[in-house]
Amino acid sequence: MKCWRAPSWNCSFNIWTDDKKHAVAWNATKEGFGRPFNTPSSEDVFLEFYTAAQEGNDFFAKEIGGRTLALHYEYLSTLPGVAQTLAELKLAGVKLPDFQVFNIAYFAQGYLMFITYEPVPELQDAFKRFAKVFEQTYTRFLDLQKAEEQAKESQIQLALERVRARTMAMQRSDELADASFVLDSQVRALGIKTRGCAFNIYGETDSTEWFSSDMGAMQPYKTPRERFFLRYYEAGKKGSSLYIEEFEGDVCKEHYEYLCTIPVMGDALHEMIKAGESFPTRQIDHAVYFKYGYLLFITLEPVPEAHEIFIRFAKVFEQTYTRFLDLQKAEAQALRAEQDLIEIKSARKKAEDALTELQLTQKQLIQSEKMASLGELTAGIAHEIQNPLNFVNNFSEVSTELVDEMNAELAKGDVEEAKVISKDLKQNLEKINHHGKRAGDIVKGMLQHSRSSSGVKEPTDISALADEYLRLAYHGLRAKDKSFNATMKTDFDEGIGNINIIPQDIGRVILNLVTNAFYAVNEKQRSGAANYEPTITVGTKKSGSEILISVKDNGNGIPEHIKEKIFQPFFTTKPTGQGTGLGLSLSYDIVKAHAGEMKVETKEGEGSEFIILMPVV
Repeated sequence: MKCWRAPSWNCSFNIWTDDKKHAVAWNATKEGFGRPFNTPSSEDVFLEFYTAAQEGNDFFAKEIGGRTLALHYEYLSTLPGVAQTLAELKLAGVKLPDFQVFNIAYFAQGYLMFITYEPVPELQDAFKRFAKVFEQTYTRFLDLQKAEEQAKESQIQLALERVRARTMAMQRSDELADASFVLDSQVRALGIKTRGCAFNIYGETDSTEWFSSDMGAMQPYKTPRERFFLRYYEAGKKGSSLYIEEFEGDVCKEHYEYLCTIPVMGDALHEMIKAGESFPTRQIDHAVYFKYGYLLFITLEPVPEAHEIFIRFAKVFEQTYTRFLDLQKAEAQALRAEQDLIEIKSARKKAEDALTELQLTQKQLIQSEKMASLGELTAGIAHEIQNPLNFVNNFSEVSTELVDEMNAELAKGDVEEAKVISKDLKQNLEKINHHGKRAGDIVKGMLQHSRSSSGVKEPTDISALADEYLRLAYHGLRAKDKSFNATMKTDFDEGIGNINIIPQDIGRVILNLVTNAFYAVNEKQRSGAANYEPTITVGTKKSGSEILISVKDNGNGIPEHIKEKIFQPFFTTKPTGQGTGLGLSLSYDIVKAHAGEMKVETKEGEGSEFIILMPVV
């Protein structure tokens, strides 16, 4: 173009880069437009242009000629994009000037450069006005560029969303091939010319590839981990987000010959050959990686502007494959559920019978738990009842002898001596009566424990109840294992008095806790712990409106990972056959029924303490 009324050689606009180390120049002469090129801000006359701008000037003029001008054009010919333009001008018969004036008019984003053959001071204002107008022009250009970028981004987002939507709409895992076709079509919709798209999912020793092109989606096939497939795999494992490999000429021909040997892919390629199609002589593969493998975009030409888009598609496809895995899992579960349903239907009658039997068994299990604790009591009760029975037997024998003596004295006529003997006999009978009642109380307690609870609360000495079951549990364990010994400690609050409870139920709870405590210390003693003295402490305490009952042991404690499970029905830490797992569960329910609370404090390796809190009623 020509500048108005100016004998010009060249006009251009020059846009600063963001760091202002360069300006991108678009030149025009009467012969036409040249190619854009970068001019450094630190060399040749361009340094002066930059310095004038930094000093705040809106216009700068520079005259140059002779050898200096020749050197300037020599320097220009070293800049990428300029040498070819100068050569084309020379072939066109255009002669470079031997004198010229640079007229530089600045605007916000760069400067206009008007090169004239002579100074034109009278046009400086016009040049400045051109710069102002161009500033508006370039601002408009930037706005358009931004709008285009936004529009392009919207297109990309729409394409990504279509791939995502197709993925989320999958109902079966075999729809994955269709998802690959959507991927390929959306890449093409963005104007990226692809020969095809594929995604590859890593296996142990190979990968599975789903390939799609404008012809449709192929069936999946295996790609061996060798040759270029191995290079793609290794690049991803090294952390690359994008790997590019180019095939051209004989290399590209060999590439397709190898692909023809791969099952499924080879069949498709042979069909292409039969249809008269030929393989390309150049191809570029772009492998873009995600969590489970990589996407493969095949183009015939370099597409650097699409690389970022490829990477974004890979991120979306990672969601696609995650969805696919979820569907696979759901399908497997559904298949298993269907098989289970068939089995359930075939055994429906058995299941109904089993349900009835289970309900009966559950009731029996609960009763068995009670009877199991009763069994443990039996030995203790036998030991406890033996003492009063011994007294009864001994005093009975003595009383028999006293009767004989009394009869002998009466026969002699010694009434006084007979009266003395009768007093001793009466004392013996009182002792027999006392120990007989003691034995009767023990039997009564055993019967109360064995039968179902009446559900009626009655005033009970809780400390006496706890003491009784502590001793009975200990003697029961001793009866089964004569080698076992333990220290029993009690800490009873004598000021509690009687409280309203169902004694049979609370007795079962205390018995269960004490039995478990003895089991814990016995296990620790059996493990050979050094300097270990098994100790059980049972205590009661009144605190305000609550009664506290505690059973503490110095056994192995309860591991943290099962602490939350110990009150669950059927959960037990005892070996099979040594516990039903109902003890603590039933105990917990009994305490709850008394409006109370049961909790445990434990430290692994040091012991446990079970605490019952109940309101004073």
